[in-house]
Amino acid sequence: EALVGNLTVSSAIDLDGTASSTLQLKAGGNLVLNQSIEDLATGSPELTNIYLQSNSNTTMLDGVKVDSSGGILSIVSTASLSVGQLVSDGGPMFFFVGGSVTDAGDTGTYDIDTGGGTASFTVSGDIGGTSYATALEVSDSLFDFTFSNANSNVYLDAGLSTADLVIS
Repeated sequence: EALVGNLTVSSAIDLDGTASSTLQLKAGGNLVLNQSIEDLATGSPELTNIYLQSNSNTTMLDGVKVDSSGGILSIVSTASLSVGQLVSDGGPMFFFVGGSVTDAGDTGTYDIDTGGGTASFTVSGDIGGTSYATALEVSDSLFDFTFSNANSNVYLDAGLSTADLVIS
């Protein structure tokens, strides 16, 4: 299947009523998230598996949230990934990124919060930029890193969290 063109999410996607379902967004070019993807009826977690794929850059605007409510959250981007707020409520997160993973800004709370789950990164570039000033804000997460290039940087800031930061 040949994917062509960019994909932009310009309206919020409400996952209410999608229990144990899968949402896949695939872009042949850039994937841009201008609005959130989450269950807006928070009383009933949906455990939705979310797969985002871009054959170029994946960009989340600062403050945009993607929440799988306990399901799998997987992002594949052949170039870079700019993170707004990613939440999985105990579900695993997987990142396969051909470039760097960066912070879209500091609106909202944490950039990555797995709710005690694991965030696994396979990347070619840096995670959290090239200095502590651009670190990804993280909470309640375990981390696993695999780098395809030597000398990659990892900058994570758990300073907002009282939970431990565990890196394997």
